[in-house]
Amino acid sequence: MKEIRFRVKLVSDSIWHYYSLGDLVSTLGREGEEYIGETWSQFTGLKDKNGLLIYEGDILKQDIQNEFGSLVKDQIGQMVWHKHGCWAIKYESDSPLKADGFCPPPEIIGNVWDNPELLPPLVTGEDLTEK
Repeated sequence: MKEIRFRVKLVSDSIWHYYSLGDLVSTLGREGEEYIGETWSQFTGLKDKNGLLIYEGDILKQDIQNEFGSLVKDQIGQMVWHKHGCWAIKYESDSPLKADGFCPPPEIIGNVWDNPELLPPLVTGEDLTEK
């Protein structure tokens, strides 16, 4: 069964807090806890090449094949929820890759909240998260 997990930063300490779905339901609205709203992110069910859990908003580095079959090294992208109902890595100018299996696996190098400078400007004609 897929593990449903989330992470979020608290206003009080600005560090990441991790919750299972059950923990999340029991702690939401607890008096005195304020969350930095835009930092909510869901676990994708995937791990990077070092065994770290990949969450929505993580910045990933990966060697990928382009549409011509050539290997493109060290591509940097962001883990997003694709409008067609799957996790995908959004790269600077390439089409998104469906994130249900990686070959080779990516490496987490940061996330969009703590390390926005690591992410190149995303130049795609399509908003992947648009419904």
